Amino acid sequence: MCVAGAADLLWPPECCVCGRAGELFFCQSCRDMLGIIEPPCCVRCGLPGVRASCPDCGEAPWDKSHPCDAMRQIAVYEGVWREAIHRFKYDGMRCLAGELGMMLTDWLDAAPVSWREVDVVAAVPGRLLRCWEIGFYHARELAARAAAHLERPLVDPVKRLAGPSQMGLSREERLLNAKRLYGLRRGAELVAGKRVLLIDDVVTTGATAQAVSALLKHSGAAHVRMLALARSV
Repeated sequence: MCVAGAADLLWPPECCVCGRAGELFFCQSCRDMLGIIEPPCCVRCGLPGVRASCPDCGEAPWDKSHPCDAMRQIAVYEGVWREAIHRFKYDGMRCLAGELGMMLTDWLDAAPVSWREVDVVAAVPGRLLRCWEIGFYHARELAARAAAHLERPLVDPVKRLAGPSQMGLSREERLLNAKRLYGLRRGAELVAGKRVLLIDDVVTTGATAQAVSALLKHSGAAHVRMLALARSV
């Protein structure tokens, strides 16, 4: 305890968003702004504010044959959420994995039971270059927390291939590009017959969810649900 107190004096904790000293991860002001997506939202893709026909997944290529059976996001990718995820994903603040992972598990605890009735948990694989830059795969850090909370195995059936980033691409370009960005690992058939919970950080168009879920279904996965921290709207 004395050591911890001395460390706080030398390196006082600060809010990862506003930099206010004296608070670890989030100050109370920033934490109060960590709002979540409330109903109504699209029952399929999670787009907030949708009561009937969804302007996103109500159009092709997201239809009843979409390989991702359901998709949800905790919050809108803006404000405090955007800043926190940026610190985690781009600035390499690995210490945020526990805090952000707890937000995922809190959501799962409050969600319908079908979101917890899974056999395995997997992460959307990240870019190798990003891993080299920050020292870890950000989505896998989140998935590990969800897997431990649900007491389910964490699996890695899908790998990220070399190719252009999704950033800056249009919706149509993202959908096409995503199909070329992922491939199956050796042993991916272990998901055959399994209900998979797929974890990611941010959803923009759902192109990644479609591409990765299609690979999992190709390997025999019985059901794929995707949960992400935030959604761009």
